[in-house]
Amino acid sequence: MLVEDDPTNLKLLTYILRPCGYQLYTAKGGNQALEIVEKHRPDLILLDIRLPDIDGFQVFKKLKAQEETKGIPIIFVSALAQKKYRVKGLSLGAADYIVKPYMKEDIIVSIKEILKLRKLENVQ
Repeated sequence: MLVEDDPTNLKLLTYILRPCGYQLYTAKGGNQALEIVEKHRPDLILLDIRLPDIDGFQVFKKLKAQEETKGIPIIFVSALAQKKYRVKGLSLGAADYIVKPYMKEDIIVSIKEILKLRKLENVQ
């Protein structure tokens, strides 16, 4: 699932991920993301921090507070490159923190590794 309010970034992420065969859900805000997660339970979420309604950190906390969604891996994707934001995101429990502009290889490798680990965890 992609949570990104900027149309250009959303288009870029879709362009990068669609050829990989992933089924993509998209949300342009935090509240919309929470609604989609409730209905579809994605395997992984790419979550922007700066959103028009509630920020990505709040969305993250709400998802991790619910039993049904706490196990969904979340990768923060943000233009906030300062160390304090990366540390905050990772200390909350994010699976990764990718800084914009997106590097195709970084996103694809991160997603593949996180999904592989999740699959191994679910097997055990």
